[in-house]
Amino acid sequence: MEPDIQAFGAPVFDAGGSVLGAVSVAGPRHRMQTHDAQEIIASVQKAAQSLSWQLGWRGPWPAPWRSRGVNRKAFSREGTLK
Repeated sequence: MEPDIQAFGAPVFDAGGSVLGAVSVAGPRHRMQTHDAQEIIASVQKAAQSLSWQLGWRGPWPAPWRSRGVNRKAFSREGTLK
């Protein structure tokens, strides 16, 4: 990481829970003030969750660290256990 650069990221999951990629935002720290950080984080997480949903991920959000092998049929459309 470069000095004075701030970045936020969230993983994008496929239907089986594997990480396919990520959504991230990076920029100069002085342009990402503390009061904006929570809004940026929420937007990045929402975008990653939306992409994951489009790719078939139906597990909990945020996904558990070890999501491989999760049976997506065991989850409802809202991402909660049935």
